[in-house]
This record gives sequence, structure tokens and C-alpha cells, in this order.
Amino acid sequence: MVCNMVQQKEDGLMAECRKKNGDGFMAEYRKKKAKRRISSVEEREELLLTVDRTEGTVAVCEAEDGSRLELPVTVFEGRPKDGMIVRWNTEKAVPDPEATEERRRQMQERLLKLQKKQKAAGHSH
Repeated sequence: MVCNMVQQKEDGLMAECRKKNGDGFMAEYRKKKAKRRISSVEEREELLLTVDRTEGTVAVCEAEDGSRLELPVTVFEGRPKDGMIVRWNTEKAVPDPEATEERRRQMQERLLKLQKKQKAAGHSH
């Protein structure tokens, strides 16, 4: 029952976007769906998102809680890049270069630790 209600809301949103935007309705639909999801998940002024990848005109992002959002690339200031961290306020996604650099540094440290472990394990045999 709940799944049917959610599907009906999504179908209604899609029909509304198609009526307003014609053939280009999918970008608007994704934008509205992302807005709805964010507002229903958390009441925040902005979310910190990591761009996982881009697929054509859509950026697949991951929120701090692990949930995934698909945002049109048109809401980004500049072209979204894999690994980029942005601040999303349901209107636009603004790059956060300091947070991106800090995340890269953390990932580099993690990789080095794993490589050291792997090397140590290889030499102990």
C-alpha cells in the first residue's frame, strides 16, 4: 500500500514535469525528486554531498548518511567532477575545495596504510 502511494506521487510529479517542460522534463523531474527527498529525509539548510560520478546530464552524489541523490549537472557551479565535495541547498551545488582536498588527503593516507599492510603481509611469508 505504501509503495503504491509513493509510486502514485512519483507518477504525478513526473506528469507535472512533462506537462511543464515537454521533452526536457527529466532534468526538472530529477531536480524536483531530489528536492523532495532531501526535505523529507532531513530539515537542513544544506547538505554536504560527494560527487560519485556523472552520467550524461546527471551527477550521482552521496550524502553523509550514505544515501544517494541524482542531481542535474545544471545545478552545479561548474562541471561536477568525481570525488568533488559540494554544498547543496536544494537550489544549487557549490564546490567546497577545502573539504574536497581534506577528503583526498584522508583517502591517500588510507591507501598508503593498506599498501604498507599488504607489503608487510607479503614479506612475512
